Amino acid sequence: MKTLYLIRHGKSDRSNFDRPDLDRPLTSRGITNCQEVGAILKTEQPSATFLAMSIARRTRQSAENILSEFTIPEEHQMAFNELYLPDLSTLLGFITTLNSDHDAAIIVGHEPSISDLLFTILKKPVEPVVTSSISKIQFACDDWSTARIDNVCSVHHRNRHNWLGQTLL
Repeated sequence: MKTLYLIRHGKSDRSNFDRPDLDRPLTSRGITNCQEVGAILKTEQPSATFLAMSIARRTRQSAENILSEFTIPEEHQMAFNELYLPDLSTLLGFITTLNSDHDAAIIVGHEPSISDLLFTILKKPVEPVVTSSISKIQFACDDWSTARIDNVCSVHHRNRHNWLGQTLL
């Protein structure tokens, strides 16, 4: 079994229209919500041992604040260009490249790719994923290279409006 915690970055500051999208920082609410996400992940089993994020400032800050609540070794935290606003195919491809030494991994990413992945797994429309959401996706496989839509065995989704969340599959 492989477990993916797919997290949308925290609320970001859109007030400066001259700032490039990649450089948008988190708001104070975004920081607080990401710390709450970290507290939740601290109690999750299996515990994540790898964290991937996009190169955007808001995802890097989200990861930093999530990890203020629990630890993943620095050498297992990485930013990737391909996670910045990926299409569904790119996101799915990335998941299959994760090192199978990690039974559970975190990806901190963006919309709409998170909603697109959930829609594809659930085969029904989903609401857009709000900031600081956690989707726990479990794959019935022993190696990330074989993680596919058709071997997802459960999906549990939480967000800042409902930290208890709901099981979607």
